[in-house]
Amino acid sequence: MNRACELVVCAACLPFAVVVGAVAAVMLRLASDGPVFFVQIRVGRGGKLFRLFKLRTMVSGPEAERSSLTVAGDSRLSRSGRVIHRLGIDELPQLWNVLRGDMSLIGPRPEVPEFVDQSRPAWREILSVRPGLTDAASVAFFRAERTLLARSRDRRRAYVEAILPAKLELSRKALRRRSVASDVVVVGQTLAMLTAVGRRREHPAVAAASAAIDCMDGEVSHAVESRRGSGLAGQGASDL
Repeated sequence: MNRACELVVCAACLPFAVVVGAVAAVMLRLASDGPVFFVQIRVGRGGKLFRLFKLRTMVSGPEAERSSLTVAGDSRLSRSGRVIHRLGIDELPQLWNVLRGDMSLIGPRPEVPEFVDQSRPAWREILSVRPGLTDAASVAFFRAERTLLARSRDRRRAYVEAILPAKLELSRKALRRRSVASDVVVVGQTLAMLTAVGRRREHPAVAAASAAIDCMDGEVSHAVESRRGSGLAGQGASDL
């Protein structure tokens, strides 16, 4: 989708986004104290940093800043924020990022700097285009990502070593075969995903990431049991 088409689509969506966003903002403000908007630094095209705008769905305070990863059932989400986050309404302010030229409607989701390694070819390919509101990886891992993180024993490792590589690969494949038709398909899949229309099948990439996380958790459990066994053995030896 070229820049002119993006601007036309954004202009058409703005009245809806303003009305829905205003209602959501009131709900969030009544649910908890703090600012309505959440601003976070993300990495854009060419590695340029930009400010990404979202509606703040988490409670205000230090607790909300302990991790940049959101999991299923995250206790930091306010009651209203949980619903707004599930429906993707918190992402509506990013239409402003699209109008500013920071983002596109369709493209790889922008990451926070801590997870971006620009020395890797995969990242250089991803950062050769503007990030987007949604893409094939977003559709595949919608909700599944938060569920996988929630059950992982080491969430950061699970994201960096299992989920993020899978998302990068999906985004790279989508970029290589991108067309107007593929963009339309992604928009349709995103709308169906947000409205929960139809039964969703688990994407093979999600299944692979899930298996990798299970292996990581198994390693952690084995290490814990080994340390526990060593401690008991040492205690037994001292008793002798």
